[in-house]
Amino acid sequence: MQQQEDIQRQIDLTMGSLDGMSKAEAPAFLYTRLMARMESGTDSIWTRSLSFLARPAVALTILFVFLLINGYLIMTSLNQTEENIQQDYVAQQISYFDTNSPNP
Repeated sequence: MQQQEDIQRQIDLTMGSLDGMSKAEAPAFLYTRLMARMESGTDSIWTRSLSFLARPAVALTILFVFLLINGYLIMTSLNQTEENIQQDYVAQQISYFDTNSPNP
């Protein structure tokens, strides 16, 4: 019984704390500044360039080009590694024959 009264008292206190609340509002100057900024037609070069780069077609094209360049660089580095291994093998064979050949 005592617990029921405590719960009811807590509910009443919580509901009473909501009395006198009002809707949150932004200061009047904020709205006018935002509207003035949105209506001004002067965009900087940075704004225009970023809005162009943010287009999905442009962004995906740039991503695709970077992936192509990355793939090309990986493939050329793999080919160079294979060529270096072959050159090292040939160099080892030549040095082996030079050290094991009889001197005239």
